[in-house]
Formats: sequence, structure tokens, C-alpha cells
Amino acid sequence: MRQTSALLIGILLSLVAGCGSGARSNDAGGGAGGGGGGAAGRGGAGGRADGGGQVDGGLAVDASDAGTDGAPAICARLRALVFSNPTVVSGTVAGGQTVTVQITLTDNDPTGYVSYPEALLTSPTPGVSFPAAEAGPPGAYIDGTMPKPITFAVKLDAAIPSGTVVQIDARPVGQGHLADDCNATILSFSLTTS
Repeated sequence: MRQTSALLIGILLSLVAGCGSGARSNDAGGGAGGGGGGAAGRGGAGGRADGGGQVDGGLAVDASDAGTDGAPAICARLRALVFSNPTVVSGTVAGGQTVTVQITLTDNDPTGYVSYPEALLTSPTPGVSFPAAEAGPPGAYIDGTMPKPITFAVKLDAAIPSGTVVQIDARPVGQGHLADDCNATILSFSLTTS
């Protein structure tokens, strides 16, 4: 089982690396859906905004190799949360700029809910920061009846050169549990600076 999981994770990470910076839609919230898109949390590349930068891909990466859940009851509910459809909704993806990105949050458990759901945002790319490390949708909870948008700012340092691939990861957190110790599904996507 562990070998199968490791193989699947390797394949998914290879797919993320292969997303590259291929051509995408030029319309502002448009997008070329990849994979299955939507509530399944696969694919969902977004469009451009204000003529700069683009969302290069969105692939849900299984983080089930993270070890033992830090808070088993909460983590079980967080596993039902899935992010999809990353889209640049305003700004230009370039050094010295701040852009607004929107992702969709879906609760795949039709009978459950999560209080104060949020996305914990991280980036391994130097010079990228998020004015708020966590961003949440409108309302105090999410249930399985309707997806909700999450909008957040991505600040790009002026020293980031054109053509830089900016990696962004969004991990579900909530119910007052903001640690990254749950075996949840991460949406990993990238923006390429202009």
C-alpha cells in the first residue's frame, strides 16, 4: 500500500513539474481545464488578467505521506475539502507587483461541514509572500451544498525576474486548526512572471 502511494505521489509530482508554462487562455477568468476540473480538484488552469502572467496549472497533490494526523477528528473533516480552478483575477504577474488569485473550495462530504475553512498558502519560490498566510471564503463554514471562492493576494518582490515560475501551494485548514499536520490534499499550481 505504501509503495503504491509513493508511486502515485511520484506520478502526480511529475505531472505538476510537466505543467510548465504552456499557452493558456487570454480571457480573465477563463481557463483551460485540465484533468477533471471542478469539484474533483484536478486540473483547472486559469486565465490571464490585465495582460500579465498566467496560471500554469492546478493539480491536487496528495499529501498523505505527511505522517500521523496532529488532530485526528479535525483532520478527518479537513480531508473532505478540495481546492480547484486557480485563476488570476486582477493585477499583473511581474516583479514588484501584487496580484489577486482566486481558487474554489469544495466540501466533498455532502453530509458534513467544516467551521472557518481556510487555505494555508505557501511558496518555495524566493521573493513570494502572502500578506495574509491564510485566506478563507465568505461565511463561517462550508458544507457539501455549494463551493465557495477564496481570494488572496500574492506579493512578488521587485527582484523576481521575468520568466520566473512561481510555485504556490494551498492546503486546507480550519476549525481553528491552522497547522499543516493533516494528511490533506494540496492544490499546487504556478504563475509565470512577465
